[in-house]
Amino acid sequence: MARPRSDHGSLQHGDPRQEDAATRHLCTGVYLDRAFRRTVLCHVHNDPTRLIPPSYGFRLIPVITHAWRAWLIETVSHTAVLGVLVALLAIHRAALVAVIAVLMLWFTAGRALKHARDAITLLAKEKADVWLRRSRPVSEGHDLRHRQRLTVLYLAGCAIATVTPSLTAGLVGMSPADLWRQAVCLVAVIAVIVAIGAAFFQASLHSVHNGAMAEPRAGSRRISAIAEQQRRPYVIYRRPVSPPEEAEDSVVRIRRFLDDDVSQFVGAGRLVHRWIPPLTVQLLRENGDESEPLEMREWATPPFAAHDLVRRLAAAVRLLADEAEATRLPGLTVRDRLYAAEADMAHRPAWFHKDPSAEDINRIIDDPHGLVQHFLEASVPLRGGELVATIFLRVTVKGRTLSLDFAACALTRTPDAYHALDAHGQSSPTAALRAVLARVLRLPAEVARLGQLAEAPLVLLGALCARTDRMPLPLCGATSIREEKSTPWEEAALDRPIIHDYIKIIEERLLAAAEDFLAAHKVDTSNFRRQAQQIINQGVLNMGQGSVQVNQSAVGLGAQMLDQREIPGNA
Repeated sequence: MARPRSDHGSLQHGDPRQEDAATRHLCTGVYLDRAFRRTVLCHVHNDPTRLIPPSYGFRLIPVITHAWRAWLIETVSHTAVLGVLVALLAIHRAALVAVIAVLMLWFTAGRALKHARDAITLLAKEKADVWLRRSRPVSEGHDLRHRQRLTVLYLAGCAIATVTPSLTAGLVGMSPADLWRQAVCLVAVIAVIVAIGAAFFQASLHSVHNGAMAEPRAGSRRISAIAEQQRRPYVIYRRPVSPPEEAEDSVVRIRRFLDDDVSQFVGAGRLVHRWIPPLTVQLLRENGDESEPLEMREWATPPFAAHDLVRRLAAAVRLLADEAEATRLPGLTVRDRLYAAEADMAHRPAWFHKDPSAEDINRIIDDPHGLVQHFLEASVPLRGGELVATIFLRVTVKGRTLSLDFAACALTRTPDAYHALDAHGQSSPTAALRAVLARVLRLPAEVARLGQLAEAPLVLLGALCARTDRMPLPLCGATSIREEKSTPWEEAALDRPIIHDYIKIIEERLLAAAEDFLAAHKVDTSNFRRQAQQIINQGVLNMGQGSVQVNQSAVGLGAQMLDQREIPGNA
């Protein structure tokens, strides 16, 4: 039997729709947010020269598919309305003027009614305050006069719109009643076109909430290329560019010095935790005599390859996804990521456009000085992808020392506006009918949006160009729509403990597995155990809000303490 829904329309645990929550909400967003839809189409789909960032907690292809569907429905509807207006311009200009006048009357009457209602409310409150001898804020008087002026202005617009058809009829020798009748009929035709478009629009929108979020069976070459890029492990990042030193004042330099939010992990969200400096362990022999020289106690040749440790850590983390329902981390994925800086890829290497073999990845792991950096990635989607915790670990062996570089990133919830259909009754046919009627009631505004058709040829041209077989340049990835539509980390106070909980689970498991691996290869783990314990105990300090405060301190030669009020944000 199907699980019941709560009174607030939220999805109960076990509902299959909850598994793709982030994907569904982003698909909903391309219908409700035109700016977001344009970003998906123009800066993701239509930009074949840049690599698509990895998608964490959601699937990109359905979002692009629904963005095109929403754009197509809206463009066809607008084109049909524009066709009616162009036909009137060609065969009956008087009727076109009358149609515009009717739409203007529709708009100005609605605005005049709204401002008149507000003005009456404010006026009644003013009379009551005078009668009761209560003090009144000056702003309320200003607001009342502003509403009154707007009411008069819109009423004047109503008068102009009312007399325009009659004057036009007199100029062309028509009966004003006939011209009014034609204008009303034509406006009704436009309203029907808008209603049909809105019905298709709402049906497609509601299919996001009620239907299956399967990948399209067949797509364009661009869609196939995007899917291929999502599958490959390569990620291109851009190093932050520092402005000239003379262009910065001391305050800006200090704030940039303290800024630890810069991240190379494109698409993974906010960098919320990192081991700085990385954990380093000298490769000393197990049970060595401390009285002996260092050269005698250390491994001259490492007893293991870096890629062997990476594979052992990956296997240890994957066990968290294979355990029973009560103890596993649902949705956990573990994979290799290969990061390269955009500036280092200017020569467009041939290997970049093919799948790396296991031997290629092992060779990159074992080369700590190469241009490409390997990170073991463990990603955990929470709440159907609404929250995502992603852990990155780089293992290098150099200078007879093991180095572990750990970083954790977080993606927070999608905007609340994209959750509109999750509310009680908002996904029903009645709600869809109300949305269609609301679109018709806003008919003048819908007609005013015909100007958006001006960019339709550019969007189509970009889509055609993106279908070519051009290989992407090794440039920093296109816009990460998931990062762009995440709630700011500072506003996710209730979600931060949940994300840190999962980060801590994987962090401690990696430390334990690394210690076991070193012990199995006869490496002294006393120093490793001491550093690991410090990381675990001081995690609350490392996992703060990603900021460091330096108070009453000076850094550098000839430095001076700054008054906290001089630093932006500390006023």
